[in-house]
Amino acid sequence: MPQKRDFPSALYEYLLHQVPPDQLHVFLTMHYAEIVPQLPGPRAVPVSQYTFDAVRSLQQYGCVDDALFIKLADLRPRDADVRTVAVAVLGRDPFRSPGTPTDPQTAGSPRPVLLVLLACPDDQDQLDLAREA
Repeated sequence: MPQKRDFPSALYEYLLHQVPPDQLHVFLTMHYAEIVPQLPGPRAVPVSQYTFDAVRSLQQYGCVDDALFIKLADLRPRDADVRTVAVAVLGRDPFRSPGTPTDPQTAGSPRPVLLVLLACPDDQDQLDLAREA
């Protein structure tokens, strides 16, 4: 599992190559407004420097967590790489609920389903379940 002090380079590489700096700036403004004032403008420095500063600030504020990757997945819902980066950075899958098996094929039988039939044919008496219980 990565140490907290280690720079999350997988996150840096992902943001650098997949998220345009203006979109990253808007994302940070919407979700992490406290770090935006300490960042240069996305056009004031090279993209690599802006992205590095953004990731370093997220790390310093303790924002490199499950919530960050869930928000990134909301920002880029069709990008499967968000999960890959999350696992590389966090050492676990933030999109899996606790207790959820990793492989549905080996997870055992599916959840039981209860079928309730509410039909009453015309030639039968109606059931009075309250009386029969």
